[in-house]
Amino acid sequence: MENRIRNILVFAIAICIIFVAIQWNRKQTTSHNNSIFKLNDPYEEGRDSQKVPENHNVEMSQKNNKSKTESDNTQGTNAPSRNIASEVPKSNGRSLRKYLHQEFPGDWHFQEDDNGIVFRVLGGNIPGSYKPDDIAKEIAKSILDNQEFELVLKPSKNLDQKYYKQQCKGHDVFKGQLQLFTSTDGQITMINTDLFKFSCKDIKLDPELLFPDAIEILKSHYGNRFVKAKSFIKSENQLMIWAATEPAQIAYFIHLTLDSPNDFREIIISAIHGEILADNDLIVY
Repeated sequence: MENRIRNILVFAIAICIIFVAIQWNRKQTTSHNNSIFKLNDPYEEGRDSQKVPENHNVEMSQKNNKSKTESDNTQGTNAPSRNIASEVPKSNGRSLRKYLHQEFPGDWHFQEDDNGIVFRVLGGNIPGSYKPDDIAKEIAKSILDNQEFELVLKPSKNLDQKYYKQQCKGHDVFKGQLQLFTSTDGQITMINTDLFKFSCKDIKLDPELLFPDAIEILKSHYGNRFVKAKSFIKSENQLMIWAATEPAQIAYFIHLTLDSPNDFREIIISAIHGEILADNDLIVY
């Protein structure tokens, strides 16, 4: 009986020891987890000493906006814009040769006609950062010695070409033109020019000879050979500026058909005096 009681007491003591051990181990584990949590959250560790002011976000937002504005203003003031074209150097009375050689260095070659007049320039490069219209204007000034002129950009099917027509008081100058040819990166690499130097302000635009009267002059000039004639320009009054010979003047430009086979002619007749200024054969043999 005594042994049975002893065994029960030993068993009860063992149970108590195990319970106490379990409680002690649970307490240690909880304490360890709390310490880990605090190590991973420094904001909780010093919450009171590092409390963020209520207006902190507002102040930071204002500072950021101010900084961004200052940055934008700085960029707008100092940073170059890619959309703004460079200012074209002025010709300032220089010849075309001097202007191109001095402002756009390169291996420029100038082709001249029998009269020593430049009609084509190639071999150099004018940067694509310049507007073609401004370049064309300065080139025309250098060729025409700053005399009064008008250049009108005409539509072109070729994207690598800019075609300008010379005008005087709104009238086209016969064969007066300027062409700029560009490379794939926008640089101007060749120039064709056929501009005429004359005093536009002295041109009289009111014809003294009407178009039907000009036709009568041709009938009289060619006699029985005359078959038909018509204007070959599209202007309503059939008038253009003739500047290939002096004096420059308004004229009628006529396609003339004569009685001989394949006898077609290009006639330019003065609208002032009725003089035949040019008579060109249109058939090329």
